[in-house]
Amino acid sequence: MVGQPALRFVSRQRQGSIQEASAQGPPDRVVEVLAPRTARRDRTLKRQLSQRDGVLHSWLVDPQSRQAVAYRLEGGEYVPAAQAQGQRLFSALPFPDLALPLADLWA
Repeated sequence: MVGQPALRFVSRQRQGSIQEASAQGPPDRVVEVLAPRTARRDRTLKRQLSQRDGVLHSWLVDPQSRQAVAYRLEGGEYVPAAQAQGQRLFSALPFPDLALPLADLWA
């Protein structure tokens, strides 16, 4: 991958893929926190690489626009799964019960 995502998640079902130094194969989910300097690369190249590698869920968190968007992999392509902006709560698969208060992220 080009750079590393802010967060990588590997499910219990795939925990056997974790070796001493790293996980083998793609994570189940990546979270990218966009920075002005790298936002374009994160939205394009890193997203394309995650799709190609079979990462099931990709979340983009954009502090500039105060927006969070979740994508899920379907047929090798990312499709929007959830979105929230501003002061709202953000929740998406694979953790539908996890609700992130976006207002806390922007503080």
